Amino acid sequence: ENGNIKAEGHCSSAQSWVGSVAVCRSSDLAASGAGNGTVRLWSVDGEAKTMQPLHDLPLVGFVNSLAFAKSGRFLLAGVGQEPRLGRWGRNSEARNGVLIHPLKLSE
Repeated sequence: ENGNIKAEGHCSSAQSWVGSVAVCRSSDLAASGAGNGTVRLWSVDGEAKTMQPLHDLPLVGFVNSLAFAKSGRFLLAGVGQEPRLGRWGRNSEARNGVLIHPLKLSE
């Protein structure tokens, strides 16, 4: 606990650290990217202060950045052979690049 902020949650199923996070404007959709190449989409409930996993997108490499298109129709993931903040790991099977994943959002 730190002042008025209290850490309440944890994810025991995590296989790797989260290195990137993005949220989609005007929606309840968020995304996290991990060092094991997993992009996870989440449904965020602001009132209940909870998140529910929706979908996993497996990639090869370190997910170093994430961004939603302004339209909300695409998720972009920057993937690399190494983590962006250090060189303590390397995945030689990965290719440095950007993945563009189409999204189907419902009202």
